[in-house]
Amino acid sequence: MGKDFDLQKEYEQEQKQADRLRGYAGSPTPLHNVNNANTSFRESTVFMLIGGVFLAACLILALICFLVVHFVEKSREKCTETTTAIVVDNILEDDTYAPLFRYTAKNGKTYEEKSSYSSRPARYDIGDEAKLKYQPDDPENFYEPDDDFLWIVELVLGGLSGLFFIIGAVFLGIGIKTKRSENSWLA
Repeated sequence: MGKDFDLQKEYEQEQKQADRLRGYAGSPTPLHNVNNANTSFRESTVFMLIGGVFLAACLILALICFLVVHFVEKSREKCTETTTAIVVDNILEDDTYAPLFRYTAKNGKTYEEKSSYSSRPARYDIGDEAKLKYQPDDPENFYEPDDDFLWIVELVLGGLSGLFFIIGAVFLGIGIKTKRSENSWLA
């Protein structure tokens, strides 16, 4: 009977030890149970991954914004001649209107070119005048100096990039804080 009593006592001690490790009652300072540790690990990893994705998207948008502005500015630098154009039509395309300009270049030729930017409602009425800058060696390439397109692109892409940076930083911070708190109870 003494041997059975010793085995019973040993079994109870092992159960108490297991309960204590799982954070059940009887533990003077309850610990997180093993399942919560795995869940916290997953939570911190997910938060850090989401943060990383948003930060990567932020960098991609910032790069796109930079490239668009850079290439548009480069092409605009080539447009050194200025002329006054007359709007001869507003061409409907995909529910927006693109002005058709008629202008005369310094070479004496008259050109009719459609703007690459369209809007709704139409920006110009037929017969309106508009200032254009064009390339002297290729007068068909032009832009409207008063057009706000580039500013809008910078605002939208830059704003989205900033928003994604903030979201990414918050998620990354939460992930790091969660990871630190899960490591603190293990130590």
